[in-house]
Parts: sequence; C-alpha cells; structure tokens
Amino acid sequence: MMQDGKALQAGTSHFLGQNFANAFDVQFTNKEGKLEKVWGTSWGVSTRLIGALIMAHSDDDGLVLPPKLAPIHVVIIPIFKNEDELARVSEQAERIAKELRKLGYSIKFDNRDTHKPGFKFAEYELKGVPVRIAIGPRDLDNRTVEVARRDTKEKQLMSIDSIVSAIPGLLDNIQENIYKRRTLFANP
Repeated sequence: MMQDGKALQAGTSHFLGQNFANAFDVQFTNKEGKLEKVWGTSWGVSTRLIGALIMAHSDDDGLVLPPKLAPIHVVIIPIFKNEDELARVSEQAERIAKELRKLGYSIKFDNRDTHKPGFKFAEYELKGVPVRIAIGPRDLDNRTVEVARRDTKEKQLMSIDSIVSAIPGLLDNIQENIYKRRTLFANP
C-alpha cells in the first residue's frame, strides 16, 4: 500500500508454458538425449520493487529505510573545528564503529572535511540511514553522543560507554516501529 492509499502491483511471475519455445524454436536435450521444447516462466521482479520500497518507506525528507533493508545501519558524523579536534573525535568514533562492525552492522564514519555536519545530516537523512550518531569535543568531555533516529527524527543523548550495547535494541525498535506504522496504514 502506497502512501497515497493506492496499492501497487509488486513483482509478478507467470508460467508461459511452451508458447515462446514454439514461436522461436527453442529446444534442449533431455536426459534421454531427445530434443524437447523449453518451458518458460517470466519473473517481473525489477525496479518496480525498488520503487515500491521508496514509495512505501519515505517522507518529505527522503527515504526511511527499515534497518533490515538499509545498506548502512549507522552513520557517525564528527563535529570538529580543526584537525586536532577531528583527531580526538575520530579516535572515539573509530572505536564505536569497530565495535558495531563486530556485531555485524554496516557503519559509515563520515570524516570528510569538505562538507559541514548539517550537510551530512541532511545527506544521510535523504538516504534513509536508520541511526545517526554525532560526536564532537564537548560530547567527549561529557562522555555522551547525540543519537538521531530516522524513523521518528527523535534525538537523544546517550552515554559513550553504552552506545554500542544500545544500538542493537534501537535498530530492532526502529524496524518494529516502521513495520507497525505500515501495517496500521494498510489496515486501519
């Protein structure tokens, strides 16, 4: 069910029999060594499913990907003013990224110095990354990070020491929330 209340026909499959084999004389040799006409099927699983994903899981700010489908689960964005701050923040961000990767998550640490944090926030929101972690020098001093959910756009401060253990539950919660929201939409 799309956001406009209309249904989208998803991927389809069709048994075509031997119609095309007869029309184009397509044959194969069977186990007994005899020529037979092929049996055909057609599978319409294509860009339509990608379109359905976009139409069902998006809002005015871009994609809202369920974690089970997201190519990137968590993006970590450093907040810094100079190279020294970037180095300090990067050490902690890389530690968090490494620990999350050990748990099987896809993590992007975007330490590009060519774009400001606000640009990166918008970029990953548009791409539908389920969780964004922002970390700067003040966060290091306070032993916290800012965590933003893509599904609800809620932000909260979390302890640096517990962020790795909190992410699996947060991603599960996001997955469940998106599923419930779509189910309620399709079946009010």
